[in-house]
Amino acid sequence: MSQHYFSTVYDGKPVTVILGWDRPLQGYFLVIEDDSKADSVEEVFIYSNLLDENLTGSKLTKNLDYFTNCILKGLDIFVPVAIFQNVIADSASNIGNKVCRYHLDGGKLISSC
Repeated sequence: MSQHYFSTVYDGKPVTVILGWDRPLQGYFLVIEDDSKADSVEEVFIYSNLLDENLTGSKLTKNLDYFTNCILKGLDIFVPVAIFQNVIADSASNIGNKVCRYHLDGGKLISSC
């Protein structure tokens, strides 16, 4: 699977958005982790596609619109378009075993893959 990590802020707390393509199951996934609870036994997921009752079967989606328009927009979490473009490219090439990390530096998206 491809994994694209983006650090941002949600509700005043640091979070990591993990978006990617699952090659074996042929679908997109999204996880949002509360980084302020990373060392805690408390729940660290703000959202996980695996816990989403609206997703059936593999708990993945074939269309990123659900994640962008329902989940991220609903939580008011901004993810740069370039990350979505890279995940779509991963699906088109059926990429697996890829990890990219992104952060904003003065408004410019910086990535390491």
